[in-house]
Amino acid sequence: MKKLPVFRAIGEVFSGVTRHYFRLLWLALTPLTLMFASAIVLGVLIASEDLLFPGLDTGIESPGDREPDWTWPTIVVAIFTVLVILYAYGAMVARWHRFVLLGEVRVRRNAFFGRINLRYMITTLKIMLVLLFVALPLSFFGTRLSDTVSRFVVMALAPLLERTGELAPGIVAGIVKFIVFVLPLTLVIARIVLALPDAAVGRKGSIEAIFETTRGNTLRLAALLLVTGLVVQVIDTAAVNVAEAAEAWGGPDNPWFALLWLAIYVPLSFFGIMLYFTSLSVAYREIVGLPGGHEGEATVAEPTPGL
Repeated sequence: MKKLPVFRAIGEVFSGVTRHYFRLLWLALTPLTLMFASAIVLGVLIASEDLLFPGLDTGIESPGDREPDWTWPTIVVAIFTVLVILYAYGAMVARWHRFVLLGEVRVRRNAFFGRINLRYMITTLKIMLVLLFVALPLSFFGTRLSDTVSRFVVMALAPLLERTGELAPGIVAGIVKFIVFVLPLTLVIARIVLALPDAAVGRKGSIEAIFETTRGNTLRLAALLLVTGLVVQVIDTAAVNVAEAAEAWGGPDNPWFALLWLAIYVPLSFFGIMLYFTSLSVAYREIVGLPGGHEGEATVAEPTPGL
């Protein structure tokens, strides 16, 4: 059983994404173009008063009071647009996995609608269904259990908490909820999410096989995902703060708002996404191994063909 070197993996992920940021963007050019075009179409469908509120007087300040009058053609177009965005997102991430794991820098013309992208989307849907069936019971029972345990802990530590301030009970409740709900869900995700890079490199993307292969690495995978997720959250928060500051400065009509949004928010957001999915690729290589009999060839200096 191979053990995931967590600290080395974290260093490799940050180093690799930083050095190959623009190459990863180039590989995602076609899916990104399709995503942005579809997002514009979806935005028009959502924002257009002609589609959502036919015949509505534009002088009314609160159009939300009216019931949206969606027609079936509009609904079909909206659903299709969302599916296109999701498929393009999966195709983009699959290309990143293949670059990191296989060193693939050229994409075949027909690859966008090929078998690998389709399998990647199917694997994504299977993972979402598994998490849904796991998250629902955890949410139902875990919330009640965490509330009960939190009240018990707060009552037991009442004298100490009174000295530490009003925020202490909330902190205790948050810790208990993390242990009861967030941590178990993270452990499940850690055991099955490597099916994504497995599908991207042309394998089956079997959740059952990956769950068995990752046995003994649950905590290591969870640590990698939690650290990467925390950094991604910090990056995303910083990007959102920049966007909000620009909006407060002059609003969306201010040209500086659009400039800052494009120059800071978008690049930072994509950097965070790259970090997360690259961490999956690195963990997959360390635990499962590269396809084609290349297991064991990675070195610290050049861990994978891509990074």
